[in-house]
Amino acid sequence: MIVKAIVGSDTIKNKIFIQVGYKPQTPIISELNDSTLISSAAFGNQWYNHYGKISNAVDSFIFVNMSGEYFVQVDSNGCISDISESYIYIHQYNQYDPPCDTITWAGGFDFENWMDPQNWIGGIIPDSCTYVLVPIGSTVRIRDFSTAVAKKLLNMGYIYIQGWGKLHVMGPDSFGIKNVSSTFINNGTVVIENSFYGLVNQNSSFENQNKLNIFGIDSIGIFNNNLSTFSNVGTTLANILPNKAIVNSQSTIFNYGQLMLKSKIR
Repeated sequence: MIVKAIVGSDTIKNKIFIQVGYKPQTPIISELNDSTLISSAAFGNQWYNHYGKISNAVDSFIFVNMSGEYFVQVDSNGCISDISESYIYIHQYNQYDPPCDTITWAGGFDFENWMDPQNWIGGIIPDSCTYVLVPIGSTVRIRDFSTAVAKKLLNMGYIYIQGWGKLHVMGPDSFGIKNVSSTFINNGTVVIENSFYGLVNQNSSFENQNKLNIFGIDSIGIFNNNLSTFSNVGTTLANILPNKAIVNSQSTIFNYGQLMLKSKIR
């Protein structure tokens, strides 16, 4: 830098230090044991799953209890690695999974509203640790702006979800939703995750008129069998790990909407 004085000039020399960072190597995920994934990077990790970023998951390892896709990315002084390849984790069901109760539909109140406790034997609305049973001859409605949850659902009656209603079947269990000689009409949103089978139709009719999302499934996403009908008018996304998105056996599938299927094998 040249500074002019009254007489002549002077020179001031400043040292500028530039720190050059390097892009970290893309991390690799491996399975440490039945419930722990580990990154190849010791520091700077951020874990993700099929939902997105996992809060506070910044160690080199992560404890997992849900089937699905997992990713990790490394931040080294502000330099970000490429995200890792997805790792497909399959949850092994065991005696440590929390015990759950079965709640049976009784009906007869508030126009068959799922969210009315009077419609359930015992007066308790199902939660995420509930096996739900809808008996033969029953009618169940999930209304607009309601979110119904269950661990798994066995339907032998008639279920209808309104346009702004939602059913979230969380697992883990042998199946998410099983329809037996029944009818299920979804005009809202159905999410099935973290089970061995996702949606099972047995001599039943399932019609998706809006959104059906199935993921984190260990075997078959949609198992349509024994003279069943699966109709998709809306959007069905089946992200199935690690096997088949749809199996159709002696049954019929109609697709008039968007049917997006993704299957991977570890």
